[in-house]
Amino acid sequence: MTDEADRSDEKIAAAIEDGISRIRRAVAHPYTGECYFCGEELSDPMRFCDTFCRDDWDAMQRAKRRSGE
Repeated sequence: MTDEADRSDEKIAAAIEDGISRIRRAVAHPYTGECYFCGEELSDPMRFCDTFCRDDWDAMQRAKRRSGE
C-alpha cells in the first residue's frame, strides 16, 4: 500500500521526466514555424500545435527507432 509520500515522489519523478523530454525535444528539433506532426502554422516558437500532435509524433518517433529507421 502506498502512502502520500510515495504518491508525491511519483508525481515529482513524472514531472521531472516530462521536463527532461521537453528540453531534449527543444534542443534536438529547432523551431520551423509549423507543427512537426500535422504541419499547422505556428505563430509562437512552438514545435507542436497541441498535446495530441506532440504525443502522436513521439509515438511515431519511438516506432521508427524500434524499426531501425
